[in-house]
Amino acid sequence: VQVHEKLEFLRLLLLSLEKARGIDGVVLVVSTDVITDEFLDIVQNISFCQVLPIFFPQSIQLYPQTFPGPDPRDCPSRISQSQAVASGCQNAHSPDKYGHYREAKFTATKHHWWW
Repeated sequence: VQVHEKLEFLRLLLLSLEKARGIDGVVLVVSTDVITDEFLDIVQNISFCQVLPIFFPQSIQLYPQTFPGPDPRDCPSRISQSQAVASGCQNAHSPDKYGHYREAKFTATKHHWWW
């Protein structure tokens, strides 16, 4: 299970999983990119199966001012490539296929998924 900041969704999932037949024979891997006391409390109190929490090492929480987090030198997401080149932002020559530039919060989720 991949968890971000929406812990209410995790709680709802756990309520559902707890009712699943055979869940006591499962090892639930909970991968997160945001470590909070509330998250740890939820995970530590799962009693219906074994739990293995893992922590995404390249999270925005750990790198808030540089890649993979937002870098002050990044291009704004919705400017044209010519505007980006003129501004001198660091990723001006590499917009996505739609002409947009990296948005850290979305990129981080994708990187967490790949990990």
